[in-house]
Amino acid sequence: KSGVEIFDGVFLGKFLGAGVQAAVYELVFADGTTTGRVLKLGHEGLSHRLFLGGMATSMMSLQKEWEIGMQLKAAIEEEDGKLPGFTRTCDCMAIYGDSRSKQVYFRGLMMEKIQGYSVAARVTDPTFHNVHYVREMLFQVFSALDTAQRRTGFCHADLGLNNVMEHYPVITSTLMEKQRSQNIDAMREARDEAS
Repeated sequence: KSGVEIFDGVFLGKFLGAGVQAAVYELVFADGTTTGRVLKLGHEGLSHRLFLGGMATSMMSLQKEWEIGMQLKAAIEEEDGKLPGFTRTCDCMAIYGDSRSKQVYFRGLMMEKIQGYSVAARVTDPTFHNVHYVREMLFQVFSALDTAQRRTGFCHADLGLNNVMEHYPVITSTLMEKQRSQNIDAMREARDEAS
């Protein structure tokens, strides 16, 4: 939940969205500024266990996503640290179960925060008519997938426009301040609900 301290000085910021297996939150410092990372946190609860046939299945898929992300990072990261065509996968989040068994459970993964607009939202807008944008987007996506497949054998099993994002490495200070303000509001609301 927004406002929870994940580790020293880093909190769950605003909720960014959710899919079948996980919810995504921005990771922020106490003042609401971004860390440049998001946390993809696996769902818990009866409804997801029934839908996914067991939480273990969902977490295994999320763990596999993290493992593939780390393999891609190792195989195609450039000298300057860029990972062309892919979202950088960072650390994973694991928690200890009961103290007797010392079992560790995979809970989620941290990824770089993508500053951009959803390609699906852009191309499904009825006023959008830019064939050059579509051609360039397809070229970039297919080039990235070709590189990943050649270097790691990786095969994307969930390719769709909802999994493609534009990426703006630099954002304006106005947008940055708006995001910081939204994170502070999300953390404040979570604290108010808890008290």
